[in-house]
Amino acid sequence: MVRAFLPQVFIGHIQTNTNFPPEGEGISAGIPADWFDTDWECRVPITINAGQVFPVEGQTDFPFLFNSTVPEFVDAQSLGQDFRFVLPDKTQLKYEIEDFDSGTNTLTAWTKVPSIADETLIYLYFNNPDAVDNQDAPDVWSDYQNVLHMNQDPDGASRNPILDSTGNGNNATPSASGVTQELNTKIGKGLRIDGGSGVLEGNFPVNQSLTVTIWAKSTDITGFWSAFGFMYSARENNGFIVHPNSNTGGPFAKTVSMFAANSTAALTTFGEVTPTDNDLEVYHRYGFVYDFQNKKAFVIMDDILSTAPQNPNADIARIDDPDVAILIGKNGVSFGMMDATEARIHSGVLTSDYIKTEFKNQNAPETFYDRGSVTCIGPVLDQLMIYGNGIQMIYTPSGLDMQYQ
Repeated sequence: MVRAFLPQVFIGHIQTNTNFPPEGEGISAGIPADWFDTDWECRVPITINAGQVFPVEGQTDFPFLFNSTVPEFVDAQSLGQDFRFVLPDKTQLKYEIEDFDSGTNTLTAWTKVPSIADETLIYLYFNNPDAVDNQDAPDVWSDYQNVLHMNQDPDGASRNPILDSTGNGNNATPSASGVTQELNTKIGKGLRIDGGSGVLEGNFPVNQSLTVTIWAKSTDITGFWSAFGFMYSARENNGFIVHPNSNTGGPFAKTVSMFAANSTAALTTFGEVTPTDNDLEVYHRYGFVYDFQNKKAFVIMDDILSTAPQNPNADIARIDDPDVAILIGKNGVSFGMMDATEARIHSGVLTSDYIKTEFKNQNAPETFYDRGSVTCIGPVLDQLMIYGNGIQMIYTPSGLDMQYQ
């Protein structure tokens, strides 16, 4: 990757009576007019590639995933306190850093883009040793009731909580030591869940209409899919279940089923999908959309939202008790083994275009966007003074330089 430095001051033949900028204004010749703030010395342009956003008009308030290794991030602060996502008009975007590995210079972060479409340009600024952390995760996820990146370390028997990024406090907790950290999942860090010795559990409210998604893969497939749970609500009243199954047995009966439970805990099937690669041992995104107003449900498989809705019993309203128990790694009867990341509950009905755009961004981030060359400007001079006889004095933020020419 090319790292370009832009010249700040061109020194040619300057008379000793030259007028310089007033103190504090600085000399900034050569710095791009759209540079956000000269306290940040470097930026990398991020351009959304064509054919990645649906519809062509774009999406609004979209949580965009940046997941890349950039060698120049060696100049960022060790915890990424100086990262800023900024539009060309200098508007700062709300963002959350899921993980920054200063050893590999890899950043996994989410930023809320007001309007995203093909060719949308975003700048990621860094290299400001004095910047303080400015993350605002609750704003990034303001349309969600629960977002679990699963990037915390449960630490075995310590059972450290898995934090909700929405600010709603809907955290999940490992039930036992069978939930461990997995360093390399589909998106950053995640969890390995051995349902037989520990599941991920929580209890929090959900809307009447909602969208549920999770990235997961099996770690225990022996001939056919066993019925282990990806995400479900304890098969209790007013709940939901997402899990693979092989009801008819054999290696060709591989489907993923979605259910809802009404106020008497009777199950209604939303639908079933079959992965095109017929393989649960690779990551897929599973989920469903439940439209309470129209009493319809749609199944999600990767980037596809089923076109034929199921029509659950109208009793599946979850209005008796809005709180549901969330378990990941168990389907209410059987336990399973899985790697998982990015479990979410959106507060409404997501469209097929949104689901497709979201999948493309998360499935292959560096296909979704083009990461351009890093540009750095170097420190801006506070004032420049020239004296006769070939002696020049340059005042910079770090001190006084004197040169003889």
